[in-house]
Amino acid sequence: MTRWLLMILAVGVALWVSPSRGLADEPPAAAQMPQVTSEARLWAVLRLDELMPTLQAEALGQADEMAQMLFERGSDAGWVEGVAAIHQPQRLAGLLRSGMQAALDDRSQASLEEAIAFYATTLGQQIIELDLAGRRAMLDSDTEAGAIQAYRDAQSIEAPRLAQINHLLDGTDLIEQNVASGLNAALAFAQGFRDAGGYQVPMSEAEILADTWAREDEIRLQTREWVTAYLYLSYAPLTTDELGAFIDFATSDAGAVLWDVQMAGFDHLYETTSYEMGQAAALHISGQQL
Repeated sequence: MTRWLLMILAVGVALWVSPSRGLADEPPAAAQMPQVTSEARLWAVLRLDELMPTLQAEALGQADEMAQMLFERGSDAGWVEGVAAIHQPQRLAGLLRSGMQAALDDRSQASLEEAIAFYATTLGQQIIELDLAGRRAMLDSDTEAGAIQAYRDAQSIEAPRLAQINHLLDGTDLIEQNVASGLNAALAFAQGFRDAGGYQVPMSEAEILADTWAREDEIRLQTREWVTAYLYLSYAPLTTDELGAFIDFATSDAGAVLWDVQMAGFDHLYETTSYEMGQAAALHISGQQL
């Protein structure tokens, strides 16, 4: 599974709530107690810091596959170190934060509070744990293959749970958003590869665009299968009613705003790192040739 086809999901967990204060317990002065912004609370409630090491592990796994295709001698320590540096978890967190921040506006604030409130529930806590666990599980190739096969089996018998998953995907437009994100990341990789001299015959911007868009149908098919298999695996422990409640939130106005903000953040992250991966790949090829 190529890196730009990876699932981007909203995940959440309960907010930490301090004990209620008595009247005698005066809070510190405002200057000494900085307010926590809704953006920071959202980051915490979604436990996004915990996702960053998984994103790095995904990139390292896919970089090994990429090395077998691009490099005459396959992967080596230098390539692995370079990919790890591009995807250093703290750096990924900074890219994601800046992308999400740029997408926020006045309309977003009330919706973000609704999202925080949803993920502060017991169900919200369960969903984030399932999302994170499922993402980690899909790092294993056997688990990934098994999840895809389970999805295909469910499709063949028209399983009711699969119908719910499809309703979630269609109601959030998650597949098309991921396809667009995947195309943008693939374009960024090609541009980085070109700018670092990776193509033996230089390609124009128009040629790179045409080559990228020619893969749209393939990316859409792969995205639909991988994302559906991932969700089918991850949300298996949820009851029909619990999954239905999550779908109600995800397809609400607040859910749509949250998807948009997160998608903007991940677009920025993946376009930046994909461009850098393209540069790194081209430079690695030239170094091997030397």
